[in-house]
Amino acid sequence: MSDIKHEYVADIQNAIWKAYKETQETKSARGFNDTVKALESKYSKISMTMYNFISWLTFSWSPIINAIVEDGCSEKEKD
Repeated sequence: MSDIKHEYVADIQNAIWKAYKETQETKSARGFNDTVKALESKYSKISMTMYNFISWLTFSWSPIINAIVEDGCSEKEKD
């Protein structure tokens, strides 16, 4: 039986999206990183496929998160 379940995918995607929105507000990657760590911890015990999915999502989102944080730092320097 496949270890891919809609509930897992939805949980992971929703958590990553929420962390992205938080990053936009705070201009800090801390919440995003904490979310990823929590997801990895949870899914490493459930499904290696979902754990790998989290890793690839993290890799995919990294340029976006880094750009938001960098823009936030630039804005703080202007103030």
